[in-house]
Amino acid sequence: MGETVWSTAFFRALRPKSRLTVSEWADKYRHVAPGTSPEPGPWRTSRVPYLREPMDVIGDADTETVVMQCSSQIGKSEMHLNVMGYFTDQEP
Repeated sequence: MGETVWSTAFFRALRPKSRLTVSEWADKYRHVAPGTSPEPGPWRTSRVPYLREPMDVIGDADTETVVMQCSSQIGKSEMHLNVMGYFTDQEP
């Protein structure tokens, strides 16, 4: 019995992670700290749907350059934290 449990856990650990987009990763793993946002807690891309495409394009391996023109205070810094977290976790 112990050997089966060990081998199951061992082979499960060797399985590759499922590939997520940056926005999926942020929705699953990102937590916004109190004091850094008017809405601390779990990150929800649904609250900033205009950031979904830029985040996912940045995470696309075929993309070389992303240019954004936008106003201030719309979540770009939080988006960049999502991107950095994604690459740290998914592409170490």
